Amino acid sequence: MVQASAAGCQECRPFLEALEEKLPPPNHTLILRELIARLRQARLEGLEPGEEEERARRLNDLGNALSALGRRDEALAPAQEAVDIRRKLAHSNPAAFLPDLAMSLGAFGSVLSSLEQHEKAAGIFAEGLQHIAPFYQEHPDAFAPLAGSLQDSYLQSCREADIKPDEKLLIMRKK
Repeated sequence: MVQASAAGCQECRPFLEALEEKLPPPNHTLILRELIARLRQARLEGLEPGEEEERARRLNDLGNALSALGRRDEALAPAQEAVDIRRKLAHSNPAAFLPDLAMSLGAFGSVLSSLEQHEKAAGIFAEGLQHIAPFYQEHPDAFAPLAGSLQDSYLQSCREADIKPDEKLLIMRKK
């Protein structure tokens, strides 16, 4: 029902958006995960051409929902596409889009890590850290959650892949 409602139905967009806002994150519920994934797919399909920023956000959301369902192989494509879109956006306007790229890299790295591709995940998390570092240094309170998550994931992936972490990437010093 959700998928049929969204495809080409612009008047359905506010309803679907309001519905998704009322639902918990997919990793906080078991029974609603499939509904959330279908809703996110429908919202993605309902986008107009040229809505690249919103497309990247919805691809991240879909990847997270599929990953929460344990469908990590399926989550890989939307996570990668979100990174690709945000790379292009960040290239044209780094100040506006590098934090979003770092966030998408974190989501993509998490999917890779869940697929036990730890070495590749470490590289993706490292790239995210490189992008978020200047923002964290300028506004530590605003970017600490993202920087901390990327750093923790980077260190975990390095341990899993038996790689020595690059100390220059460790932007958040543990006290």
